[in-house]
Amino acid sequence: PLADDAVMATANAYFVKGEYENAAYHYRLLRKEYPNSDFQVPAHILGLQAVMRVYQGEHYDGDPLQEAEEIAQQALTQFGNQLGEEKARMQQAAAAIKEMKARRDWAMGQYYEQKRYYGAARTYYHNLMDNYPGTQQADMARRRVVGMSDKYCMIVNIFN
Repeated sequence: PLADDAVMATANAYFVKGEYENAAYHYRLLRKEYPNSDFQVPAHILGLQAVMRVYQGEHYDGDPLQEAEEIAQQALTQFGNQLGEEKARMQQAAAAIKEMKARRDWAMGQYYEQKRYYGAARTYYHNLMDNYPGTQQADMARRRVVGMSDKYCMIVNIFN
């Protein structure tokens, strides 16, 4: 009957020590294995913080961002009225995650464009325009797609 208490205590201990991957794992465990736990709301709030601290930036693995987005959406949907003052922070976190994902796609598009893999770059730029239309990166991607149109034609002409 105290298993969820133990998992939460373990997660909190890792969080305090700065071992965010271990903390995120235990918060995730609590969220998934103990859905009726009284610790669901704190596991979402602290789990989001732990996962965001695991994320290393746009040039690294994007899985933490995906998980953070899922946590934020689940918390807002499932516990929106129980979050209290944390609700505004959770909404700000969701918006920040969206911006970080857009920056990540921009960085990937830039990487492929510099390597002259224009098709891959275009894929990331189109993803930006489709999934993050209100961001600064989407505007920059739109300009890059237009700027690369002649480069694509040159590559096609080489192979024809």
